Amino acid sequence: MKETSREVLIIGGGPGGVTAALCLAEAGIASTILEKASFPRDKICGDALSGKVVSVLHYGLPHLEDGLHAFPEKVGSWGSRFIAPSLEALDVPFQSK
Repeated sequence: MKETSREVLIIGGGPGGVTAALCLAEAGIASTILEKASFPRDKICGDALSGKVVSVLHYGLPHLEDGLHAFPEKVGSWGSRFIAPSLEALDVPFQSK
């Protein structure tokens, strides 16, 4: 049986698209990411990775999660703060599992 090459086109270079590309690369499948924005780009979340993103990495690419924890410039976060126009604040801590 003749081996055929495979390549996947991924639409969107956000966390989901990049994770898909990384998983495909791990499986030896080439991919191309098509993204409408120019990089580098500003992210409204301040370039943070939520706990949900880290849990997805743990599931699909655990060695990348380990690399994130070893990254020396990382800054931990305790939760979210919402500030109303009146300047009243509501703190919502992250729940640990």
